[in-house]
Amino acid sequence: PRAGGNTDECVGRVAHALAAAGHDTETVRVADRRIEPCRGCRACMERGRCVIEDDEFEAIWQKIDSCDLLVPAAPVYWYGPPGPMKNLVDRSHGYYAAGEPLHGLKAALLSVAADDGCWEPHERILASWLKWYGAEMLGGVRILAREKGDAMASEPACRALDEWASALCEAL
Repeated sequence: PRAGGNTDECVGRVAHALAAAGHDTETVRVADRRIEPCRGCRACMERGRCVIEDDEFEAIWQKIDSCDLLVPAAPVYWYGPPGPMKNLVDRSHGYYAAGEPLHGLKAALLSVAADDGCWEPHERILASWLKWYGAEMLGGVRILAREKGDAMASEPACRALDEWASALCEAL
């Protein structure tokens, strides 16, 4: 969620590599978008989409639905994705009854954490969400970084991002 933070820098590096390989890219900073939290009303089960209409969720969902590769990137906050990303995941519940609305989408996770050993719950949340809706998971990359700028100052992190971006290009 921090603009210009480690996650943003990692996303920028991967997006640049994908663009250099000829792929169109678009970065959407979920934290900069207004996504109301799920109300738990379950009206979406009858309607087939969320009943909240006065925010930016649908516009983001349409972008997700129209892309070939989705790279959800998020810092790990207390073993899970930060609130704005979790709001996006929760709000997609309106498509639960639609079967696999993301069938054919390839997805790969980019996770940034300050401490090793906290990846699994975070990645399980995001991967299970994508798999449930039919996305094909292409794996992910884990970057250790605490303070702003740590990721790009780390040669192993930059190498891991470059190798991962190259693997994503081959998978497309």
